[in-house]
Amino acid sequence: MWEGWSSRFQDPDSVCSDVFLCSNITKDFEEYEHLCDRSGSCEKEARICEISRNLPKIHSDATRHMGRVFIGHYLPGLENLIKGDFALGNHSAKPFTSPDKPFGVAPQPMTIAISPANHSLCSHVYGELYVYLSCNGFCPETSCILRRSVKFDSCHNIKENRVFTLSDNNYLTIALRKKGNYVSNLFPCNNGYCVTYDKICNLADDCGDGSDEVECINHFTCKTSGHMIPLSSVHNSHYDCEDFSDECSSAKPIIKSPVLSIVSWIIGISATFLNVIVFIKSLTKINEFECPFKLVNRCMILLISFGDLLVGIYLIVLSIVNVLLKDTYCRERFKWLTSGYCAAMGVVSSTGSQISLFAMVVLSLCRVITIRRFRPSTMGKKLSRLISIALTLLVLLPSFAIAYVPLLDMLEDFFVNGLYYDKSIRLFVGAPSKQEHIAILEEYYSKFRGDPNLPWSTVRRLVRNMFSQTYGGVNSVKLHFYGNDGVCLFKYFVTPEDPQAFYSLMILILNFICFVVITSSYILINLESISSRRALRLAKRKTNSSLHRKLTMIILTDFFCWVPFIVVSGLHYFMIVDASHWYATFSIFILPINSVINPVLYDSYLKTLFCTLRISSTRLLRLTSDQNTTSEITMNRNRPGMGRVKSSSTTFWRIAAENTATQQVQPSSLSGNKKWCDKEVSHL
Repeated sequence: MWEGWSSRFQDPDSVCSDVFLCSNITKDFEEYEHLCDRSGSCEKEARICEISRNLPKIHSDATRHMGRVFIGHYLPGLENLIKGDFALGNHSAKPFTSPDKPFGVAPQPMTIAISPANHSLCSHVYGELYVYLSCNGFCPETSCILRRSVKFDSCHNIKENRVFTLSDNNYLTIALRKKGNYVSNLFPCNNGYCVTYDKICNLADDCGDGSDEVECINHFTCKTSGHMIPLSSVHNSHYDCEDFSDECSSAKPIIKSPVLSIVSWIIGISATFLNVIVFIKSLTKINEFECPFKLVNRCMILLISFGDLLVGIYLIVLSIVNVLLKDTYCRERFKWLTSGYCAAMGVVSSTGSQISLFAMVVLSLCRVITIRRFRPSTMGKKLSRLISIALTLLVLLPSFAIAYVPLLDMLEDFFVNGLYYDKSIRLFVGAPSKQEHIAILEEYYSKFRGDPNLPWSTVRRLVRNMFSQTYGGVNSVKLHFYGNDGVCLFKYFVTPEDPQAFYSLMILILNFICFVVITSSYILINLESISSRRALRLAKRKTNSSLHRKLTMIILTDFFCWVPFIVVSGLHYFMIVDASHWYATFSIFILPINSVINPVLYDSYLKTLFCTLRISSTRLLRLTSDQNTTSEITMNRNRPGMGRVKSSSTTFWRIAAENTATQQVQPSSLSGNKKWCDKEVSHL
């Protein structure tokens, strides 16, 4: 790379900034605002921009053979089939003449073979093709682009091979000498310059004032930069404009489905509320257990509620962000995906999911050991607490490590998905991946051959050397592991080309093993319970069916929480389905299933609380009914012809007080048993 000062003219009202160096050898440069405008100021600029921005190749020259122009529908590479005998169906052989009709210039022989059923042809052709089709009446949606005459005082930029000749309309015009013939293929710009037909409507401002593109209907103009892109590049899920205006013509929130948005609020608030209750209750009761298995059981329930609480908080934050960024997310998408807030949400969600899952594994194993009548009689209280602390750390530390490891700088080559640059650097749009960076570097550095395992640090250094560094150079932000989608979820859906594929697959396999352990444990518990009751001849159908329903619910919720993730991730990995757009559905509807149901399944306090509320509401309704009945009796007593009723308002309150006192339930009896709850309600 050359070093030193570069000389250039600068507008007095503008601020100097760094420039793009056309080569690592020469001192030619291009300012940021003119990058990728198809002007071709730099030798390699056009090709580099095609690679970096995935620009489609524009064919602006018509096919010629023996002095005749051929325009027709054919596959690329089969141009020779249309030369000679042109037999592609309906065709026109009308010679094309410039509107100026210059003297001495022969009309251009032309053959056009296009079915009349094809409409909007000019929306997808460029240059000469656009001129010939629009001026031959093949584009009903627009008129001929050649509406201005080429006068003798036009074309200040053309000095060589031009001749003056008389127009059919009796004014002096200009023709060009080309290979011994005279041609008239000039378009007059508004600024006095001229361009040839292949420069018209070719997505580039070749005139310098935009007059060669302003009336064309084959492009979309980016709002901020004014760059033109093909209509086929609009709303194709790929950003081509620096301001993302080609994809963000309307508001596109993070959660596109209104139903999912509502579900996110409901599940998030429910999971947070229920798990806060269980977490606080478990935390206050944890010192009451001296039995080691009961203490471990309570610690694991505490961790399950904590993990599910994190998932609930994640959903609430996601719902809030979705509302705040509803109108700006599409335009500021990569700012959000590369932000620390998105990374923090991903860590919270992944940590909560793993804590809940690992705690359920430990809890299920603990219950299996307990039901197998293992009794550590010599285990003291201190040792019990140490075991509980050790198991708690065994759940917490791996969970946090799994969530945070992808964000470590030392592992960026395995987890960084791309680099996001400032929008002023028009060479890059969005967050190009490492493969895209390598393709750009290979084009820029002639002798450079990239390795797919090239470190990101080397990629950043080589990109910086493509620009001057006088005013700070080029800076980029990492598109981290959780920035694969706006919901900032763990990247479960990977392909073999993703550098983090191995890590994601290993975590999925680990979670599947955990699911198998939980399922197997509760199946053993159910079988052991059935055999024990049969042996003691105490099997009660209702009690056994209640336990069976609870165990079945635990297994089913775990199944629907993790198995769909694992199956869809496998299908995506083998490219059977594309699940990259399913993150919102899985993060809102599938993953948080356990977060809402676990507080009811693993802790009886909520059952007790709900049952108490049920009894209280039933009593309230009964007392209200008694009050209405007493009021009716009192009114009837004062009516003529009615007998004297002994009851009064005092009697009503006395009866209500007696009813409440006789049916008072002691707090110690609130065991949460459904049978007890139904019995209490039926008594009312």
